[in-house]
Amino acid sequence: MVEAFPTQSTIKVKIQKTQNKALKFDIIGKIIKQIEQLTGQGDDLEISLDDSHFIALSELQEHEQQGLEKIKSKKGKWLETKGFLDLLPWIKHTRKKKIFISYAHEDQRHLNELEKHLAWAEAHAAYWSDRKLNPGERWDARIESELRSSDVILLLVTPNIGQSNYIKTKEMHIAMEMAQNNQALFIPIVLEDCPWEFSELKDIQLLIPSKNPDQSINWADIVRKLVETVDQFKKDETPLFH
Repeated sequence: MVEAFPTQSTIKVKIQKTQNKALKFDIIGKIIKQIEQLTGQGDDLEISLDDSHFIALSELQEHEQQGLEKIKSKKGKWLETKGFLDLLPWIKHTRKKKIFISYAHEDQRHLNELEKHLAWAEAHAAYWSDRKLNPGERWDARIESELRSSDVILLLVTPNIGQSNYIKTKEMHIAMEMAQNNQALFIPIVLEDCPWEFSELKDIQLLIPSKNPDQSINWADIVRKLVETVDQFKKDETPLFH
């Protein structure tokens, strides 16, 4: 049963009890995917097992990564995470992939072009950059949360990256750790020539974009390659590199 509450920006989905757990989870995953496509929202979704205590999907993903056994509902009640985590693989399987974009703030023009072209592929993946931070928000905690909940991590490689200690010591470190554990794809995109081979990037297959006839970056080609790679990637299987 599906109920909509427009004034509360809420859609409530109830699924009758069934012995076929796989069928139930498959229905839930497909419903979440359709809601994402209609609203553009994914991590803002909330899930309840009893129609009373709701858990944010983004918070549930953080608890899974940290191995925590308890999670607090919106009403403040502590619940066992296991029942919710049983749903998570089915949700991940059907929902859009999430892309995290790491870049130096001096490279805003590159980010502008990437976001402009990624908008054409919104049915395949949602993207996040620190442009979506809210005023007053704890930016470091939010960035790490978004980074660790991503399926794909893009690094826009230019000489400016070499001067960003935060990117080199925090974002790149987490990205490489997640890639080694096959929790995410880490794709550095070389946009400007720089001596990246003297960094940790030397051990990673980089994306070298093609150029247009006027020697500008072919952003459309970059996005086509990203979509193809993202669609093929599945978490928690054989690591991409050792």
